[in-house]
Parts: sequence; structure tokens; C-alpha cells
Amino acid sequence: MKIRSLSVVSFCFFLMVGFSGQVGALEGGELKDLNATGECSYCDLTRADLKGVDLEGATLYWANLDWADLSGANLTGAVLSEAFLEQANLTGANLEGADLLMTNLTGANLTGANLTGANLTGAILTGATLTGANLTGAFLDKAILTGANLEGADLLMTNLIGSDLTGANLTGANLTGANLFEVNLTGARLFKTNLTGAKLDGVKLDGAKLTETINRLRTHSVRSTFCTTKMPDGSINDSGC
Repeated sequence: MKIRSLSVVSFCFFLMVGFSGQVGALEGGELKDLNATGECSYCDLTRADLKGVDLEGATLYWANLDWADLSGANLTGAVLSEAFLEQANLTGANLEGADLLMTNLTGANLTGANLTGANLTGAILTGATLTGANLTGAFLDKAILTGANLEGADLLMTNLIGSDLTGANLTGANLTGANLFEVNLTGARLFKTNLTGAKLDGVKLDGAKLTETINRLRTHSVRSTFCTTKMPDGSINDSGC
């Protein structure tokens, strides 16, 4: 694993010594495993200050990072599957190619984060902030993004199959070529959203606002539903009510 600032070992040891009031102390067995393997699975790093730390390729499977500050951290290729990152600060973090399978990111701040090619399948991102985030080619199949803020996010060629974006804000987002098969966009805001070449079959758009959406949405999209949907031209589509 590439280390540029703090090794995972010295970093976690520092947490044990310097942040004992913030972070639950690691037991001897965990520290031994960490020294031997460079991983910190199941660790309790709640509210830990990890700003700018280099954890490229680190294994943090099932780790508790709720409320942790990971702003500007390098988590390229890191394994964070099924980890807990509720209300965590990941502003500007590099998560390119990271494994976030079924990770809980409820209310997390991912503003400007790099999630290119990241695996977020089944992840919980309820109320998360992803403004300006780069999700190019990311996998968000069956992810929960209810109420998430994706304003200005880049979702080029992103897979969102079966995901729930109820009430999400996609204003100005780039969804060019994205796969939105059977995505729930009920009540979502898609003002000036770019849907060029996006796959929209089976999309639920009840109450969605598509004002000035780029690449005018077809009302005959296969199995898509429209009810009180505000279309790109400002008209209301009630065909599915």
C-alpha cells in the first residue's frame, strides 16, 4: 500500500495515543493484525480527525467512521464496504475506485469528492451532499439516495439501476449516458440536468421537475411513469396518474 503522509499503522497508533478521548482504543489483537496486514477492519474511529491522511488501498471493512473528518483524504482503492460513515466529512476526498458496497453514508458530506469508478452498490446515501462530486463510471445500483443533493455532480456513464433518488436534487447534474433503468425519481429536481443518451426505461417520475432538462425527455419512455411531472417545456404530464 502506498504511503505518503502517515502509514496506516502509525496513524492508528497515533489515534490510540492522541485521540483516546475521541476514538475507542484498539485492542491488542486488532493492533497486531494492523501491524501485520495494514488494515483496520471493524475499528472504532468515530469522530476521528483524518483530514488529508493518505489511506490509499487501506482496508476499513465494517469500520465505524461516523462523524469522522476525512476531508481531503486519499482513499483511492480503499475497501470501505459495509463501513459506517454517517455524517462523515469527505469533502474533496479521493475515493477513486474505492469499494463502498452497502456502506452507510447517511448525511455524509461528499462535496467535490472524486468517486470515479467507485463501487457504491447498495450504499445508503440518504440526505448526503454530493454537490460537484465526480461519479463518472461509478456503480450506484440499488443505492438509496433519497433527499440527496447532487447539484452539479458528474454522473457520466454512471450505473444507477434500481436506485432510489426520491426527492433528490440533480440540478445541473451531468447524467450523459447514465443507466437509469427502473430508477425512482419521484419528486426529484432535474432543472437543467443533462440526460443526453441516458437509459430511462422504467423510470418513475411522479412529481419530478424536469424544467429545461437537456435532451428533452420522451413521454413514451418504455414503462416510465409520469404523474404531475413538470416536463422540460413547462407542461404538466399526468399520463400515468
